[in-house]
Amino acid sequence: MNMRQHRRARMALQARATAHRTAMDAYWCAVAENDIEEYDDGLDCTKCGGRGLIESDDPFWDDADEFGEIECWACGGTGDRDHQTIF
Repeated sequence: MNMRQHRRARMALQARATAHRTAMDAYWCAVAENDIEEYDDGLDCTKCGGRGLIESDDPFWDDADEFGEIECWACGGTGDRDHQTIF
């Protein structure tokens, strides 16, 4: 192969890679737009399910209520995902 053929082959390879990258960027943008409801502020905490209370592993140490539940440590007892710091 001469230099001109090498250059054409390299340019064709770069064009295919750019087209693939553009297609993948468009795909991930569409996926991100469809998953927008996952980050809605109105959703419940993933640890307590929106109740604000979780079952205590050690009710004597954790100072649990009469049902053996303590304040959720992930959301601080609010039950909202926007207050959740630990997922």
